Amino acid sequence: MIGVDVDQRKVNMLKRGRCYLREKDIASLLRKAVVEGNFTPTTDISSSIKCASSVIICVPTPVAAGEVDLSFLESVLRIISDNIQKNQLIVVESTIPPGTTVNFVKPILESSGLTVEKDFYLAYVPERVAPGKSIRELLNLPRLVGGVGPKSTRVALELYSKVNPNVIPCNSLTAEISKIAENTFRDLNIAFANLLAMICERIGADAKKVIELANTHPRVNILKPGPGVGGPCLTKDPYMLLK
Repeated sequence: MIGVDVDQRKVNMLKRGRCYLREKDIASLLRKAVVEGNFTPTTDISSSIKCASSVIICVPTPVAAGEVDLSFLESVLRIISDNIQKNQLIVVESTIPPGTTVNFVKPILESSGLTVEKDFYLAYVPERVAPGKSIRELLNLPRLVGGVGPKSTRVALELYSKVNPNVIPCNSLTAEISKIAENTFRDLNIAFANLLAMICERIGADAKKVIELANTHPRVNILKPGPGVGGPCLTKDPYMLLK
């Protein structure tokens, strides 16, 4: 496996078997992979694409003022388009607005002169792990595998099932909106719990007791109030649903 990053400092750390992430079990797995020659970190994206059977894209897709920035994704897609090989599988894992795989990713890759489902394969497989639980969830959490066509779905299923047998086939649009729906649902649940706590405080009710009693209903599960939504995903992904 080859890992590509534009940050030379991170690549140098990875080459030495040093992990810059706080993830349980990942440090020992990284060292083992590097020592045994099963993982090669590099900044050379073009050469890496040319020798790969599959290319998995996981780049930032930030949102600013409600607008999704796909410039990082476009940049890497242009490089892939210049170096894509026949029969390669290209997978996007970054969170993207519904329809992006077919309407944005596919045209850029096909500008290479190759045709998806005929010369190469394209799928959207959203990254779903929670920070701090990545290894466990990569191995056990169901993976949504959405190809742009049946051949792409089949090839992507073959790849991802080698790591996690719990794979669910679908199309790319379904996978895209399912990922956003997950995070939007979490966002709304957190917002509701906090809004309820604010209302309780305003009228003099005990929010903790209110939620405890409401949750005795078998179809109610209100979260505990907290500091609000944080992190790189929940704060931005709902805006993609609006698009």
